[in-house]
Amino acid sequence: MTTNAPALPSTERLLELARTYSALAAVRRHEGRTVAADEYEDSATALRALDAPIVAATGHRTLDLTTGDASISLAPGSYEVINSGSVLVYVRLGSAVSVPSSGAAEVAGQCPIPAGAKANVHIPGDAAVALHGSTASGTATIHLVRKVLPS
Repeated sequence: MTTNAPALPSTERLLELARTYSALAAVRRHEGRTVAADEYEDSATALRALDAPIVAATGHRTLDLTTGDASISLAPGSYEVINSGSVLVYVRLGSAVSVPSSGAAEVAGQCPIPAGAKANVHIPGDAAVALHGSTASGTATIHLVRKVLPS
């Protein structure tokens, strides 16, 4: 007997979704909140968008970085942030970069991006958010690629 049941996601995809949910839950716990169902759905949509190919609606912006604070306002969506420079850069959502000292408390909404690497950033909701960035030394340019789900 055959059924027309939809295919189950791969184990890799399930683990990816679990990691996303766990990371989101950790941020919400840090903020003293719990994860709402719509936030989880929003995260799943963000993951699908980041896996999407380049389409006509894909957006591309750049931001030049130095050791001082630079920022750019980003509309809600899912972005690939690509470090095209030859130095380590830091990006942070909503506030200037603050590199923690060894063993210090975590800095929320921030991540380092090694030279030539990329990070995925998701901005939920309806309001634009400032993405701040700086380099560990020297200068670099980051490319911000807004990904959308193909229609």
